[in-house]
Amino acid sequence: PVRLKNEANPLTDYPDAAETEDRLFLLSREEILQLEDQLPHSDWLPAALLMADENLSEEGIELYLQPCSWWLRTCGREDGDVAAVEEDGSVDLVGKDSGCDEVGLRPAIWLDLDRIARLPELLRPDQL
Repeated sequence: PVRLKNEANPLTDYPDAAETEDRLFLLSREEILQLEDQLPHSDWLPAALLMADENLSEEGIELYLQPCSWWLRTCGREDGDVAAVEEDGSVDLVGKDSGCDEVGLRPAIWLDLDRIARLPELLRPDQL
């Protein structure tokens, strides 16, 4: 697990949220700002939203993929709103209603590359 800071949105008067320990998480506003230095917005691809058609046919559910914005774990400006990254890569700190079903998820994980590089020496030969 990774210890995550959950800093407040600068557009609000809310305090920082409690730190959490997670294996899978959404990126925060601060983490996106760190990534901006390494990867320009033009290189970010919008998330793909997978939607099920409510009109079921005899063949089953039709699925649609469409580009969409994606949630951050940073709260929005108003209660119930959550910040998001828009399709053009800009960060929307005002946020969207957390009940919005047209915003995608981009789960993140932190990998310990030193540990991954040592994996072959840590495993028995029959496990490779």
